[in-house]
Amino acid sequence: MRPWHHPFSRLGGVGGLAVLALAGGAGGTTTAHPQRAAASQAVNALVGDAVCSGDSDCRTIAMPDQACGAPQGWLAFSIRRTDPVALQQALQRLAAYPASSVSTCGVIPDPGATCVPVPTSSAPEARQCRLRSRASGGPVS
Repeated sequence: MRPWHHPFSRLGGVGGLAVLALAGGAGGTTTAHPQRAAASQAVNALVGDAVCSGDSDCRTIAMPDQACGAPQGWLAFSIRRTDPVALQQALQRLAAYPASSVSTCGVIPDPGATCVPVPTSSAPEARQCRLRSRASGGPVS
């Protein structure tokens, strides 16, 4: 499975967060499901830039995108900027419009999240929550 990347992190070349990557997942597109696109945009807006000052600011939440309801993957976010309850509600709305009606329903363990420097930022102190790599325990790039 490819790592997830938040659309804003693509601007700076760093990854680890994503929502829109799922919007057109296997078998579906955002143009075929305008409600899904709107729900995905709402999740992106809530996650924002996932700014953090340390690992304690970072959390993960399951992306319920498989047809069976199991997580398609995980999303890293910062509790400094994101209300976890509002994010959960937005993800429930997103789950109402699955990208595909077929899935393997495999279990994807929670990788956890970490606060890492944003190397392309003009501010040297800029940090962002990102998913940990399952293999190394470090951030997903």
